Amino acid sequence: MSQVISSSNGAGINHVSYKEYWDVTRVAGTITPVVTLYWEDNSESSSEGSAISSPIPADLCVAEFYSAAWNTLGPGAISVSGITGTVSSSASPTFPSSPMQFTFGAPTLVNPLPIELLSFTGYSASNGNQLTWSTATEINNDYFDIERSSNGADFSKIGTLDGNGNSITTIVYNFTDATPLTGINYYRLKQVDYNGSFSYSNMISINGTFFENPIQVYPN
Repeated sequence: MSQVISSSNGAGINHVSYKEYWDVTRVAGTITPVVTLYWEDNSESSSEGSAISSPIPADLCVAEFYSAAWNTLGPGAISVSGITGTVSSSASPTFPSSPMQFTFGAPTLVNPLPIELLSFTGYSASNGNQLTWSTATEINNDYFDIERSSNGADFSKIGTLDGNGNSITTIVYNFTDATPLTGINYYRLKQVDYNGSFSYSNMISINGTFFENPIQVYPN
């Protein structure tokens, strides 16, 4: 799911997950509910190696989007079983209207919830394949490895660009593959946090042949 369009955080929230959120609708009754969010190893809310690295109430909570900002509903109860777990709200959700949005929140920088990758594109040019990607937010983003494949399955690193650590503004990155493979080139990004956790972007392909010495035609 897409992120709610806001980067504003209320008291008690350092940042929220930009991978997904949940719409919750009250269909009947007035009893104050408890909101419980679940994560698993292949959930979009986690990076490979687990983005939720500190599942304790001081570092993880349920966040509610209300009054144009994300607000904490914790610290609440947390249950962990191996690489999966749940976090529940302790404060009462407001529910002034339906639906309301909820996601994982982090009161501190300990849990490096994922970066928000806005786009990843590429095209063939005379000096090689041009790759461009942009992020809307970054938390503990150490660097990007740029990886390439000839078959879309077996990748190898062809370069590295430094990340910007922590940011809530749009940042654009550019990389040139000056020696692309003949035929279709497949690319992906490996984003690595300061603590070593990492995640992969979607894969893109560029179909084009780069000529080191292109033929030039001149008029008579």
